Amino acid sequence: MTILARGLQFPSYFGFNWDALFDCLCDLSWLEADTRVVLRHEDTPALPAGNTRHYLKVLSDAIDSWRGSPGRHTIEVIFPDAGTTARTNGTKPVT
Repeated sequence: MTILARGLQFPSYFGFNWDALFDCLCDLSWLEADTRVVLRHEDTPALPAGNTRHYLKVLSDAIDSWRGSPGRHTIEVIFPDAGTTARTNGTKPVT
Protein backbone atom coordinates (compact mmCIF):
# COMPACT_ATOMS: atom_id res chain seq x y z
CA MET A 1 0.00 0.00 0.00
CA THR A 2 2.90 2.31 0.61
CA ILE A 3 3.89 2.10 -3.06
CA LEU A 4 0.35 2.99 -4.14
CA ALA A 5 0.06 5.78 -1.59
CA ARG A 6 3.30 7.36 -2.76
CA GLY A 7 2.74 6.77 -6.47
CA LEU A 8 -0.79 8.13 -6.46
CA GLN A 9 0.01 10.82 -3.90
CA PHE A 10 -2.81 9.80 -1.59
CA PRO A 11 -3.88 12.48 0.88
CA SER A 12 -2.29 12.61 4.31
CA TYR A 13 -5.39 11.07 5.91
CA PHE A 14 -4.91 7.78 4.00
CA GLY A 15 -5.17 5.04 6.64
CA PHE A 16 -3.02 2.31 5.00
CA ASN A 17 -5.74 -0.35 5.16
CA TRP A 18 -8.08 -1.96 2.62
CA ASP A 19 -11.03 0.31 3.42
CA ALA A 20 -8.86 3.42 3.05
CA LEU A 21 -7.52 2.15 -0.29
CA PHE A 22 -11.04 1.58 -1.55
CA ASP A 23 -12.13 5.03 -0.34
CA CYS A 24 -9.23 6.80 -2.06
CA LEU A 25 -9.76 4.90 -5.32
CA CYS A 26 -13.49 5.65 -5.29
CA ASP A 27 -13.16 9.33 -4.42
CA LEU A 28 -10.41 11.04 -6.37
CA SER A 29 -11.51 14.52 -5.27
CA TRP A 30 -8.15 14.94 -3.51
CA LEU A 31 -6.60 15.21 -6.98
CA GLU A 32 -6.51 18.82 -8.09
CA ALA A 33 -6.64 18.49 -11.87
CA ASP A 34 -8.59 16.23 -14.19
CA THR A 35 -6.72 12.98 -13.83
CA ARG A 36 -6.53 9.59 -15.46
CA VAL A 37 -5.27 7.13 -12.85
CA VAL A 38 -3.73 4.00 -14.36
CA LEU A 39 -2.72 1.08 -12.17
CA ARG A 40 -0.58 -1.07 -14.44
CA HIS A 41 0.51 -4.40 -13.03
CA GLU A 42 3.18 -6.47 -14.74
CA ASP A 43 2.00 -9.43 -12.70
CA THR A 44 -0.31 -10.19 -9.80
CA PRO A 45 1.23 -8.45 -6.77
CA ALA A 46 3.16 -10.73 -4.42
CA LEU A 47 1.28 -10.14 -1.19
CA PRO A 48 0.93 -12.25 1.96
CA ALA A 49 -1.57 -15.10 1.82
CA GLY A 50 -5.15 -13.89 1.44
CA ASN A 51 -4.17 -10.30 0.72
CA THR A 52 -3.88 -10.74 -3.05
CA ARG A 53 -7.50 -11.80 -3.27
CA HIS A 54 -8.57 -8.89 -1.07
CA TYR A 55 -6.51 -6.41 -3.13
CA LEU A 56 -8.07 -7.64 -6.39
CA LYS A 57 -11.54 -7.34 -4.81
CA VAL A 58 -10.82 -3.74 -3.76
CA LEU A 59 -9.70 -2.91 -7.32
CA SER A 60 -12.75 -4.61 -8.81
CA ASP A 61 -15.15 -2.86 -6.44
CA ALA A 62 -13.50 0.52 -7.09
CA ILE A 63 -13.82 0.04 -10.86
CA ASP A 64 -17.46 -0.98 -10.44
CA SER A 65 -18.15 2.13 -8.35
CA TRP A 66 -16.88 4.37 -11.16
CA ARG A 67 -18.39 2.46 -14.09
CA GLY A 68 -20.67 4.74 -16.07
CA SER A 69 -20.13 7.69 -13.73
CA PRO A 70 -19.36 10.96 -15.45
CA GLY A 71 -16.61 12.99 -13.90
CA ARG A 72 -13.31 14.66 -14.33
CA HIS A 73 -11.30 11.69 -13.08
CA THR A 74 -10.99 8.19 -14.48
CA ILE A 75 -9.32 5.07 -13.19
CA GLU A 76 -8.00 2.13 -15.18
CA VAL A 77 -6.54 -1.13 -13.91
CA ILE A 78 -4.37 -3.20 -16.24
CA PHE A 79 -3.01 -6.71 -15.89
CA PRO A 80 -1.18 -7.23 -19.22
CA ASP A 81 -0.25 -10.86 -18.60
CA ALA A 82 -3.91 -11.71 -18.13
CA GLY A 83 -4.86 -9.68 -21.20
CA THR A 84 -7.44 -7.77 -19.16
CA THR A 85 -8.09 -4.07 -18.76
CA ALA A 86 -10.87 -2.67 -16.58
CA ARG A 87 -11.90 0.90 -17.28
CA THR A 88 -14.30 3.31 -15.68
CA ASN A 89 -15.80 4.70 -18.87
CA GLY A 90 -18.83 2.47 -18.66
CA THR A 91 -17.42 -0.38 -20.73
CA LYS A 92 -16.94 -3.95 -19.68
CA PRO A 93 -13.38 -5.26 -19.16
CA VAL A 94 -11.51 -5.68 -22.40
CA THR A 95 -9.81 -9.02 -23.05
